[in-house]
Amino acid sequence: MPATAWMSLAVYFDFPRPRWRWPLAVGVAFVSLGLVTLPPLFLAAPAWTAAFGLVLGWWLSLRPRADRQWAPEVSQAPRVTIEGDSVRIRSFRNFDYTLGGEILERYEERSFDLARLESIDYFVCHWSGPVIAHSMVSFGFGDNQYLCLSVEARKELGEMYSALRSFFRQFELIYVIGDERDLVRLRTAIRKEKVYLYRVCVPRERIRRFLLACLRRAESLAVRPEWYNALTSNCSTNLFSLTQKPPRGCAAIEVLLNGFSPRYLYRRGGFAGHLPFEELKERSLLSGESVMEGGPDFSQRIRTALVLPPPPAESTS
Repeated sequence: MPATAWMSLAVYFDFPRPRWRWPLAVGVAFVSLGLVTLPPLFLAAPAWTAAFGLVLGWWLSLRPRADRQWAPEVSQAPRVTIEGDSVRIRSFRNFDYTLGGEILERYEERSFDLARLESIDYFVCHWSGPVIAHSMVSFGFGDNQYLCLSVEARKELGEMYSALRSFFRQFELIYVIGDERDLVRLRTAIRKEKVYLYRVCVPRERIRRFLLACLRRAESLAVRPEWYNALTSNCSTNLFSLTQKPPRGCAAIEVLLNGFSPRYLYRRGGFAGHLPFEELKERSLLSGESVMEGGPDFSQRIRTALVLPPPPAESTS
């Protein structure tokens, strides 16, 4: 019974006292199955419903926190100040990596001018087959200046990400804002993921609205933490929920299984439509020495051979 399995797993993963998790999870399973099979039917349904409501109510009462001992890569939540066209970001991540795996941790303060906002690009990083991927966006301001944003599960020190645990209240949510030489190169050169970079065709006023929505969401999470959830609040659902027209129905499934999200954006006219999608995808794959080496021209090098989208029509509204 799926609901019984969920109750047992919720207790096993999220009960605050580790030594009691396993016996309580087994106990919940036995009680739940017993309530279904032993009493008369007219008693079984309300008794089981009450047990499920008790577990669900406890689970929903769990609150995310901002004061845990976080892993270095998510130790500082970005703080965002917006004044007119000026954006100031504290805890802007700019880690450096050696090909041997050493990490130089570095958080900075950076400012951006919204009047110079020019572009948005969409990264899809495949770490577990073609269906499941990690989504990121990057905003270009000219002069090779980019603001890269990655929605992630906020792990504690020494904690590993688990797909199963991410369906429960195991990770907080964080919007990491940083340099492409950090967020992109980590996945291409260090983790060896298959990363695609799609140039997006969107009018500037829509890029601005989306960027501001992302920045306000990042600031909100720094003040009022929320839970990460692999189904309802992950890297792609967070980003697409902030767009002008969030996907619905079957399109929402493509976003949830975000390895398919580039095809959804392609159908919506978000990319260079003069190429078949498969050809565009092949030409959007980041590969070669340009993705391995850092340096100040990293963002320029990874875009050299990419297909440019057509100029978007500026909205008059």
